[in-house]
Amino acid sequence: MKINNNLYASLLILLLAGCAKSVTGIKQDIVQPIADNHGYLLISVDTNYNLQSINLEGQRRLSLTTKDLQRGTNYILLNVPAGNYRLSKVTFNNMLHFRLTDSYWDFSVGAGRISYVGNFNIKANTYSVWRHGANLVLENRSSDALQFLERSFPTLLQAYSVRYHGPGEDDFFQHIEHIAQSVSQQ
Repeated sequence: MKINNNLYASLLILLLAGCAKSVTGIKQDIVQPIADNHGYLLISVDTNYNLQSINLEGQRRLSLTTKDLQRGTNYILLNVPAGNYRLSKVTFNNMLHFRLTDSYWDFSVGAGRISYVGNFNIKANTYSVWRHGANLVLENRSSDALQFLERSFPTLLQAYSVRYHGPGEDDFFQHIEHIAQSVSQQ
């Protein structure tokens, strides 16, 4: 019987270690100290469906929940450990989900900065009860992200630099910082 209890305890620990931590986006524009190995993740989710969750795998397993994933465009700002991540699963409801395995869904979060990873565009196509589908695209909309930060998180924007860390390369945020520095020196 003791072996069974130890086996059950071990399985429970493995199960809990594999679970994703549910997280919700930051709502207040307050600069608080973050750990040296942490940064801010900024992602926009644009969907025509109220999603159940989006899972991220990487430094930590995280799950964005329905609180931040309502129909429409939702910017989500999170304080997370710096490192490499992947958008790994989109769950529409208890019966429909998509696993994302391609490197296209990879991104990184830099320590001590805001890392914008893109606009995750999710358009559900529900043709009938038996035929479901979705168009999933991660697009770079850096200028929209900057407008969101200026409007909703101006204090954080002053305290932390912003970089694009999604698919492809983009120096938009560095260019804007350079222009702002040039203007302030005049």
